[in-house]
Amino acid sequence: MKALVAHEYGPASQLTVEEVPDPEPGLGQVLVAIEAAALNPLDLRLVTGAARDFQELEFPYIPGMDGAGTIAAVGPGVSRFVGGEEVFGFFGATPGTIAELALIDDGPYLAARPGELHAVRAAAIPESGLTATSLLRAAGLQAGSTALVIGATGGIGMFLVQLAARD
Repeated sequence: MKALVAHEYGPASQLTVEEVPDPEPGLGQVLVAIEAAALNPLDLRLVTGAARDFQELEFPYIPGMDGAGTIAAVGPGVSRFVGGEEVFGFFGATPGTIAELALIDDGPYLAARPGELHAVRAAAIPESGLTATSLLRAAGLQAGSTALVIGATGGIGMFLVQLAARD
């Protein structure tokens, strides 16, 4: 399969598109044929080494934590999904969505994609949406509360505004 690969920490310009072995789903994993992926600031910080204190990378490294596509295969122990289903998710524990295929653990960060939700839009949801949800829970906002969202036009802020207004 083709993937965007980093062989060491460095600028984004050092990334190359390469042919790499297809990943195989292990116990509790799902293999997704990626139709769309999103890159976030953290992805760039990881590749450049700016977030090395937060997360050390193993090279070669395929960036990308958000993705949407179709299930290509499921590993042992997966009963929630079958091949051919449209899904989207946060691949943070198993990054590598800037590729034709990516692995994700079957769990709360993988969801069925409604038919009306295009893969490109679905791929933009996971990391920003999950971060916004976590922030609202940590803030303990109650119904009727007022909140100021700085950066409401960014990915996380966009979700914060919508989720806070919903409550």
